[in-house]
Amino acid sequence: MLKYAVETGDAFVEAEGDMDVRRLAGDEAHDIVAFLSLVPELDARVLPAPVLSVQATRLSGGLAVGLSVHHVVADGRAVWRFMEAWSSASREGSPVTKVLGPPHYAREVIQHPNGDELARDMLKTVAPNLPVVRGQYDFSQRFLRARRTFYLGADDIRSLRRRIDDLASAESAAGGDAPKPKPVSTFVALAALSWTAFVRSKGLGAGDDTYLMFLADLRSRLDPPVSEAYLGNCVRACLASCADAADLLGQSGILRAARAVQAAVAEMEAAPLSGTDKGWMQMLMRLPFQRMTNVAASPRFRAYEAADFGFGKPARVELVSMNHDGEMVLVGGRRDGEVQASVSIDPAHMDAFKACILG
Repeated sequence: MLKYAVETGDAFVEAEGDMDVRRLAGDEAHDIVAFLSLVPELDARVLPAPVLSVQATRLSGGLAVGLSVHHVVADGRAVWRFMEAWSSASREGSPVTKVLGPPHYAREVIQHPNGDELARDMLKTVAPNLPVVRGQYDFSQRFLRARRTFYLGADDIRSLRRRIDDLASAESAAGGDAPKPKPVSTFVALAALSWTAFVRSKGLGAGDDTYLMFLADLRSRLDPPVSEAYLGNCVRACLASCADAADLLGQSGILRAARAVQAAVAEMEAAPLSGTDKGWMQMLMRLPFQRMTNVAASPRFRAYEAADFGFGKPARVELVSMNHDGEMVLVGGRRDGEVQASVSIDPAHMDAFKACILG
């Protein structure tokens, strides 16, 4: 039975479920249907659309809190800042601005020459044409995908970064006067690892072009910069590409992937708003999705700390909308320095992917 309480247009849903909370919290493999049932509907196809809906589901031995957020209004950083404020208010009482500082809403701080026109065009040409299932866009056959969660500890990540940096240093030394390579960040290393794992597990090779897409936070990269407390959407898509997937195979494949991701980051930093026009989005929609990897969120998102409502850290935090082939979600894990990686891929390729990630 569901009970609805609506305040100022946002829905808060109380629900009861009979699923096994220990299995949901502990299994590596996801029960996608069960996870989606814990998240409320949010239909973004028609304006005015709701900004947020929340569902609290009482389970045997636990409680699940599910959120649906309109991505046009808020990006990942904004969502987790909202979660920090909400959980802080639950633990310590309101107001919480002494802990987090006041949020910043002024949209005019983001200066885009065609911002209003771009927003209207995107809503008219993209959103109305996408069917909605449980408040998420359905690009067909989503339930035929397998989804699993892996945990990479601090030592694992240091080892991965060191392996890529050592490959880069060896290649630079062999090249003579080549400049010293830039060390890879945690995000670059994990993005490169996931990209090469997807390429190998799907059997891509010589002659196959392949791509990796991710979102970059522009707050500190605009001129003038936008406050870190900006509660809105301030991201743009970045695209790393490789004309021949064979280059991402072999011992040096992960280095090639990392350099492509670093090049996409450098391109974004040089011209932060260049990837925000309608033409760029249309180009993206023409790319071969079966050869694309999409890495979402960030290891910097302290998901487990932000979702502590006073009961301790949650047993599991997941972004349940990422269920399409070739998608990975990265957030900070429950332990210090740990990163949680949740992956969606064709079931036939999952075991090979896991071997690449954990091998």
